[in-house]
Amino acid sequence: GKKDGATANDFVAVLTRELRVPREKIGRIELREAYSLIEIPAQEAEKLAAALNGTTVRRKRVTARVDRGPTRGGKAVRR
Repeated sequence: GKKDGATANDFVAVLTRELRVPREKIGRIELREAYSLIEIPAQEAEKLAAALNGTTVRRKRVTARVDRGPTRGGKAVRR
């Protein structure tokens, strides 16, 4: 996230150089204070999250997981 000094370009570099993700598959990147959200194709999300785990961005180890959206009572909320 922002507090660690990460930028969208840092994430694009890791995804394209280390994980060999084509640039056109990387969607919007949102940098929040304590975390970041990266849009990627849903069918590749689990695989890429697993590959991204343990990589480093700005000397910080990445912990990646697939965002399943807002939940209520353990069930996804559909709107």
